[in-house]
Amino acid sequence: MVTLEDIKKNAVIDSFIQKGNQYLGVLGYTEHSYRHV
Repeated sequence: MVTLEDIKKNAVIDSFIQKGNQYLGVLGYTEHSYRHV
């Protein structure tokens, strides 16, 4: 089972999530953090 902590510790996945959040922010969306993963 993959946990949230596993995802947070994975540098590649973390980079994807951060970039995705940046792109969504440019589009006007807010609050797309680890809660939505």
